[in-house]
Amino acid sequence: MNTNVPKFFLQWKGRQSGPYSLSEIQRQLADGLIHRSYQINASGQWHPLGEYMEQQSKKQRSLPSPSEDPSDYEETAPPPPARKSSRRAAPPQREFNDDEENESDEDTYEAPTRSRRKRGGRSNRSLSLLPWAIGGGVLLLVGLIAVMILSKKGPDRYATTETLNVHDYLENANSLRGNVYKITGTIDNQLAWTQNAGKLYSVKVETSGSTELIPVLVPANLNNLNLQKGQRFIIQVEVDTGGLLKVKNMEKS
Repeated sequence: MNTNVPKFFLQWKGRQSGPYSLSEIQRQLADGLIHRSYQINASGQWHPLGEYMEQQSKKQRSLPSPSEDPSDYEETAPPPPARKSSRRAAPPQREFNDDEENESDEDTYEAPTRSRRKRGGRSNRSLSLLPWAIGGGVLLLVGLIAVMILSKKGPDRYATTETLNVHDYLENANSLRGNVYKITGTIDNQLAWTQNAGKLYSVKVETSGSTELIPVLVPANLNNLNLQKGQRFIIQVEVDTGGLLKVKNMEKS
């Protein structure tokens, strides 16, 4: 057994646990047992767990791989492009008798007249359809504007849902278990993901005089949502086992 593996203590809301190795901490993050808002004691100081794990990942990526040798790769110049000949093939010569020459002269003489007639017909039809095209575009634009106005003035689907008191939640989350609340916050980082449980995010929520980070679990049945860092959402949550906030519905703010 290797006793030289460094181990660390974790802390959440004043409660310490551990010590754990980095591999054990990564496994607990993947299983959703802890989240990146925890504190980790390294070198005698407490650090945010998420920032510390990112620093460790960057250090590992910066180390050169001994298996890679730049001399194994050779660059091969691409072959020069084929030059295209600027010469055109001469058209085949055809012999005409007297009757064919007369017919050819007649066709050549009448062709411009028919061509001018056809072009004139197309132009007239295009001009006659132009007012209809403009009218249709104006109606489409008016319809889009009306939809945008109605969507902005629509009723708040969470108007009857109570807003979560973040300070009460951070002090004693288990006392709120089973209750449904709404929060308005900004996606900060993805903390963990499991196929069965879903994705765990840290969300920035503005309170009176401060900004708090709280963990929010997006269950697997909502994995179709494309959540990006910096997006702002109105989220309906239920306080689940262990005080974890589980998303029921969410929409962009």
